[in-house]
Amino acid sequence: MLWSETLATFLDRLASADPTPGGGSVAALCGALAAALGSMVANLTRGKPQYAAVESEMNALLQKTEELRRTFTDLIETDMAAFAALTAARQLPRASADEARVRRERLQAATRRATEVPLAVAELAARLVPVCERLAAIGNRNLLSDVGVAVTLAHASAESAAFNVLVNLPALEDTTYQADARQRLETALAQVESTTASLMASVKARLTYHHT
Repeated sequence: MLWSETLATFLDRLASADPTPGGGSVAALCGALAAALGSMVANLTRGKPQYAAVESEMNALLQKTEELRRTFTDLIETDMAAFAALTAARQLPRASADEARVRRERLQAATRRATEVPLAVAELAARLVPVCERLAAIGNRNLLSDVGVAVTLAHASAESAAFNVLVNLPALEDTTYQADARQRLETALAQVESTTASLMASVKARLTYHHT
């Protein structure tokens, strides 16, 4: 399992000539890191007397960040498996008509799966950004910079995932699915963009004010 490895080993594998893990896994990792930071902010807000008024909401936010963290983490390896299946499908023989048909069917299925995984990452990032926004508003003020890092990583997760969706879509023959996937991606990115820029600017402004 990938997550029994150290971070150094993961980075070595990422830097190697092996195509997995690759960009899709990194997109999911960015999301997992963002969610984990969100959980840290929630955990360091809960139980503090000065934040007692938001204790209940903070518990709910923590549940969301932990759910997202688990799902992002699962998608790191899911993306690797999807790419491996795509590679295997590309290597199938196609000398006969039957072989060509089987290869085409498996290649289409594998390509769709390799599209669906990063699309899920982008949609998860779109769910995480509003959580970060709320953490910035009511969370421990001493951790505002960590919220800024979290939303930056969530944005990176969505944009990185988008590249992995877009690279696969042209190979799909199902034009209905193609259009649906593009729409889902555009919706997710629009949701991320609508909040990220203003939130990062707000965090920077509050940090600057805090230190002057």
